[in-house]
Amino acid sequence: MPAPAPHLTTMAILVGIIGLLGYEIRTSRAERQEMMGQRHHLEELVKQLNALKTKAAQEEVSQRKKLEGLSEQRQQLEAVVNRLQAPQPSANILTYLVPEMAHQRAYLEDQLEVMEAAVQKTLGHHSDTLQKFSDAVDVMSEETTQLKATYQAGHVHHVWSYLLTNVTRQLNVSVTQPAKLFYTTDGTLLGYRFRLALYWASDPEKDHMGLFFNPKPGPHDAYLQWPMPFGIYVTIGGEGHTMGFEENPGFKEFLKSHAPPTTGLEESWGWPRFISHCTAHALATDDTLAIEVGALL
Repeated sequence: MPAPAPHLTTMAILVGIIGLLGYEIRTSRAERQEMMGQRHHLEELVKQLNALKTKAAQEEVSQRKKLEGLSEQRQQLEAVVNRLQAPQPSANILTYLVPEMAHQRAYLEDQLEVMEAAVQKTLGHHSDTLQKFSDAVDVMSEETTQLKATYQAGHVHHVWSYLLTNVTRQLNVSVTQPAKLFYTTDGTLLGYRFRLALYWASDPEKDHMGLFFNPKPGPHDAYLQWPMPFGIYVTIGGEGHTMGFEENPGFKEFLKSHAPPTTGLEESWGWPRFISHCTAHALATDDTLAIEVGALL
């Protein structure tokens, strides 16, 4: 391949610098939006925790009042039993009432024990729930702190990249096995996990590479906004396509139907004719292609 002309090389460097400046601006905007989203989720968790604490306190007061009522009934019954056990002129009536009142006393004592156990169980349940919320808030606070530190250091990732190797051999094999899936790899984009599937020849003519985006469950799904609030762009060797929401409403609906994604999800969205084999050969460096997935913010 002939060497590029000097003026073309200079232009390419200028274009790269301009693109990098634009990338940094988009990165800062994305990072601020992500920080605001994380802060909003944290505030919502704190509100829920405070509401749950208030409800638990109210239930505890209610249960304690019930216990106090049962205790008063028990004291009244004991007073009646004591009076009945005292010497009375009507011995026949006492002979009947004393055992009956003792039976009632035993029944109330059993009910009191049941109520006490129920109160303890309710308090224990609320204590466990409060602890879980407290732990979740602590985790969220820690992640927010880490995200803030990452943001300040300029390391928030809204671009994911991967290297495709042995391009020439893969393209040659694809002619005889056009439908074979040659690459699947998992990545993350602003906390959202996905899988990328690559077919070296997925079109009927067997002269184009196919590439598909498949959302997957991730460890941070509980703290993320759903559906995924941004489109994506994908490039291979600098050539690529975008899946924005305005020009691809079907992609937005696809994300809504899998928000959040579940285990075993095999549906994907993408391009059966992403780039041609000729373009792939031309873009390869040392028989390697760089693939990049980025957020459209």
